[in-house]
Amino acid sequence: MQAVNDLPIDEFNAMLDKEFSVFKQGEKYDYVKDLQDAYAESLRTPLARKILRTVPDHAFWDIKKPLQEKDSLHMNGYNPARAVAGSDFFDIRSNYKYFKAREELSNIAPSVSLFNFY
Repeated sequence: MQAVNDLPIDEFNAMLDKEFSVFKQGEKYDYVKDLQDAYAESLRTPLARKILRTVPDHAFWDIKKPLQEKDSLHMNGYNPARAVAGSDFFDIRSNYKYFKAREELSNIAPSVSLFNFY
């Protein structure tokens, strides 16, 4: 008996077995291998990633983008009696110069120091 597309039935069945068979030729069912294959993807993903996948994106919207704008402080954080630090370019440069000199303990001259640490 011939199939509709002129293939012999045995070849057709062999093709179906090849495409749809669960096990390859000569392979036996192994419970442990079956479990490893089934859970390979989930075992590869860390637990934290699995947990975060369950949280919807909108839960992070307020973390990613604050709802209110940050209040700007119009006072010097180190000394409120002084003007706001970094109000202009030259003030920022003089602050950098001052803190760099403090780190290096630089002297004006060999016997004159900017600091009274002696």
